Amino acid sequence: MGVGASADFKLGRDNGKFVLRISGKVVALAGVGGKLSFELDPAYLDLWLAMLYRAYRDNHYEMPTWITPEAESLLGKFSFLYATVMLSGGLLAARGLEQVDNLFTELAGGQNAGPIAFVMATRDGEYLEQMKEWVQKLTPKALGALLHVLTNTPRGFKAESEIKTAQQAQDFQQIAISKCLEWIVDGVTTGQYGSCRFDMQSSTPDQPAQYLFTKAVARMTVGGESNSSSQLSVSSQPREGYENTIVSGYIDREEKTPYQIGLARLEGFMDRHSSARNPDLIYALRSYSINVERLGSVDCSQTS
Repeated sequence: MGVGASADFKLGRDNGKFVLRISGKVVALAGVGGKLSFELDPAYLDLWLAMLYRAYRDNHYEMPTWITPEAESLLGKFSFLYATVMLSGGLLAARGLEQVDNLFTELAGGQNAGPIAFVMATRDGEYLEQMKEWVQKLTPKALGALLHVLTNTPRGFKAESEIKTAQQAQDFQQIAISKCLEWIVDGVTTGQYGSCRFDMQSSTPDQPAQYLFTKAVARMTVGGESNSSSQLSVSSQPREGYENTIVSGYIDREEKTPYQIGLARLEGFMDRHSSARNPDLIYALRSYSINVERLGSVDCSQTS
């Protein structure tokens, strides 16, 4: 169909439905006058999400010109819900787009950080592989919203008939964050983001996963919008070995970009200690330290 290269096609949201509009130029080439609009079948949202993922990946994770901001926001909510509750596009759309908005608001607000992290930290087998695939395909806004959730204040919750404490919730949230980064890095090794690999010596990012990560970290808010200086609250000192790098929970308050604000929050949360002693946490923190350096050593959040 050739979408993504021009504004001949436009994906939008109209009266609670996804609509594909085709410009008069393309219609004229087909021998038809005027513009055409098609309502999209919700059952095929998986395909549109896959198309959106490829368009983002090939465009340094900038929003494609063929999608309106409203449709991009809603598709980002779909991908967020895919990765957290594992409902298909058809099942989500069957609730109605307004209900999708409401469900996203409920889950992205941070109150459910513990339960979401518990699922991400404990599932295995096919369920885990599906979750991994959808995290790899998140848009920057959706991934930013997910990281926002996972760095919220840990609260006790009930899971599998057991009460989990706030300390246990914190461990699960840290493990889930580590898994997100690990899955993205795995996507690099398996070609999910193209053929190029990490070049840790280069000051110029070449790997699309670096654009995804840094642009997501710059958008760690409920709706995946850009971070603001009012969100910056850093209580931790630089992590050992990172004193002179941008990858640190401590940054100069005089010079801070949205990416630095988000990274400071992320690093500060991962530096927290608990008494829950989750046996998986040691590996998770070590993995996080390696992968955050791979993905975030160069700030390309404002690069297109």
